[in-house]
Amino acid sequence: NNNNNNNNTVDSTGGLMEGADVPESVANQKRLVRVVKSDNNGLGISIKGGKENKMPILISKIFKGMAADQTEQLYVGDAILSVNGEDLREATHDEAVKALKRAGKIVELEVKYLREVTPYFRKASIISEVGWELQRGFLSGAPPSPSHHSPQRADTRYLPLQLCYLVRNLRQPDPENRTLELHSPDGVHSCVLRAADTQEAAVWFNTLHSALHVLTVKALHEANRILASLAIELHHIGWLARRPVTENGRASSESSEEPDRWQTVFGAVTQRELRFYESAPWSVEAWSSPMETCPLISTRLVSSTKQTDLITFS
Repeated sequence: NNNNNNNNTVDSTGGLMEGADVPESVANQKRLVRVVKSDNNGLGISIKGGKENKMPILISKIFKGMAADQTEQLYVGDAILSVNGEDLREATHDEAVKALKRAGKIVELEVKYLREVTPYFRKASIISEVGWELQRGFLSGAPPSPSHHSPQRADTRYLPLQLCYLVRNLRQPDPENRTLELHSPDGVHSCVLRAADTQEAAVWFNTLHSALHVLTVKALHEANRILASLAIELHHIGWLARRPVTENGRASSESSEEPDRWQTVFGAVTQRELRFYESAPWSVEAWSSPMETCPLISTRLVSSTKQTDLITFS
C-alpha cells in the first residue's frame, strides 16, 4: 500500500523495514502506547507477519508525521501484542488488519520490541521481490495448482520452473563463469544467481538443467494431447538463442561473443516446420500463432565449429 495518508495495513511496496535507534531500555519490554488518530487519517503504520508466517504481528513501517509517529513511543520492529485489549498474539495478518481498522479514534497498543526479528524481515522483503508467479496453468485457463509446499513462509519463495529458460553469458557478462540466469516463460522476469565458484555454478546449472528437461518433456506430452485436434504434432520444444536477421535476410555477422547480439526465441519442431515464438506458448491460441515458421523441406542445417560461441543454453 503506497497511500501514506491512511495506512493501517501491510506495506506492499516491497521496501525494506525502516528503523530508528531504539533505546536499550525498550528492548524486550512490554509497553502500552496510546495513539490518538486525527480525523480521516489512520494510525500511520504498516504491519507484517501473522500466524500463517509463524511470526508475531510487527510494525514494519511508521509514516512520518502521522499519529503513530507523533507518539514518539513506537518503533519499527515492535510486535503488537494487543489492540484495545484484543489479543493479537495468535492473530493472522488479516485478523490484525481488521482489529486495527475497527479500533476507533483512540487506540491502545500493547507492544514489545523484538530486535532479533528485524534482520528476518529485511531478508523476507528482499525474497518477496525475487522471481515471478504464473497467472494460469500451462494450456489451462485456470490458475496454476497451489504449491504442495505449505505453509508458505515469509522468508521463502517458490519459483515455477515449467518452460523457463536457463542460460549463462546471455544477458549478464560472466568473466568468472559463476553466474546463472533463470528467465520466466514469458521472458518478462529473470532471476540472476551467482555461485561461490565455477564448480558450484556448474553443479547448480546441471541440476536445474535436468529439472527443466523433465518439465519440458512433460509439457511436450501435454501440448501434443491438447493440440491433437488441430493436427499439430510437436517433436521437440525448447529455448534457443539466435542472432538478429539483417535487412538482406541473413543472420547478423557481428561477433557472437557479444551477448546483446543474441535474441532468445522459443522453438518447436513439428512434422513439417521449425517454429519460433517470442515466448513459451502458454495457450492453444499461442501455439497456433508462431512469429516465424521455416518449412523443413526447404531448410538447410549448418553446424558451426567456431570456438567463440560462448553462450551455454538450456
